[in-house]
Amino acid sequence: MATSPETSRPDSFVFVRLGLAVAVIFGHSFPLAPFGTEPVAALCHNQLSPEGLAVKGFFILSGYLLMQSLGKQPSVLRFAVRRLFRIMPAFWVCLLVTSFIVVPMMIETMFPGQLSYWDRLVGSGQRNAFSYVANNAALYITQWKVTPVFMHNRFPGILNGSLWSLSYEAICYAGLALAAGLSFLRWRFVPLAGFALLYAPSVIYAFHPFPDLNDNSDWRIIVNTGFHPGGQGVMLAFMAGVAMNALTAGKFTWNAKYFAIAAAAFGASLLTTGFALVWPLALPYLLLSLCYKLPFHSFGRLGDFSYGTYLYAFLIQQCLYAFRVHESGFVAFFGLAVLLSLACGVLSWMLVERPAMALGTHLIRWFRPDAGARGDALPCPIEVLEPAHAGLVIRNMGVTGG
Repeated sequence: MATSPETSRPDSFVFVRLGLAVAVIFGHSFPLAPFGTEPVAALCHNQLSPEGLAVKGFFILSGYLLMQSLGKQPSVLRFAVRRLFRIMPAFWVCLLVTSFIVVPMMIETMFPGQLSYWDRLVGSGQRNAFSYVANNAALYITQWKVTPVFMHNRFPGILNGSLWSLSYEAICYAGLALAAGLSFLRWRFVPLAGFALLYAPSVIYAFHPFPDLNDNSDWRIIVNTGFHPGGQGVMLAFMAGVAMNALTAGKFTWNAKYFAIAAAAFGASLLTTGFALVWPLALPYLLLSLCYKLPFHSFGRLGDFSYGTYLYAFLIQQCLYAFRVHESGFVAFFGLAVLLSLACGVLSWMLVERPAMALGTHLIRWFRPDAGARGDALPCPIEVLEPAHAGLVIRNMGVTGG
């Protein structure tokens, strides 16, 4: 029976997170391949899509679990080391695989036998396979393309649009670590006040909608993506998870009546126009109820594959489109994308993530011999949102050009 290290009781967090990763793949299948309008978005008046639900869910669960982790082990240094070793190694390996395996492979399919391996890496000028790794290694993605790879896809040239979201995740981690370092998390009212502050624009927006900030500067992108009620609200989602942990003192309790009320309110908001007002209150309870009530406690015995699944899914779907798999229909395209992404997630966990986490724990023990060996929550893989960056804006997917 699996338990989350932050909760120390049986749960289905691993199952729910992997389900959210599959929801991202499902939602991305429609804009990445010509399968028409995504049905969930059409049903709820474009207020929500599967990938939109996934991004909120991942941030909520991440906020809840990391607040729990800091409550049990309030060392900011330990928290930072674990976050670093949990996110960065797998991310760097993904960059390397993309640059030195996928890019030359795709160029070879376009120009069979015409270019050496070295030419395939450097033949596209300054923004080549090497610069793709160097420009993106710090987690903030500034180069999205290596010409001519994927230039004939529906999202021309974008190698892996999903990676941008990790920088938002890092911002959330840094903010939580700062709050812990300043001892703000000792008082329950602080996370609740933080949530109320971020939720206030949603209340205003429900009655008086206001536009995004019109600019491509970084801080406006962060505001539009992280805080604007009409956007994905990733910062609000993370704070909702933190606040839920503070409100329950880390002892979430299932209640069938509350679940029914939350589900009814959430469903009604999708069919009307009140989604931005309702989801920050209803979605955290619904997700945590599923995590603790679903009977998939043993699902994560072999590992937690959602991060790696998410890291490679967009890249795999772009490859499948380039190889014209979509012409075999939605089931073939989506099914193969799930299988290949999950396979990459398993390999990423076994070969990179688990060893990196073990190394991080070893370093913590080396610096702090009294530190106990505890696990850590996955970073929340996030779907591609809607930044306007480097001059390319693609609505609904938010993939940025570089």
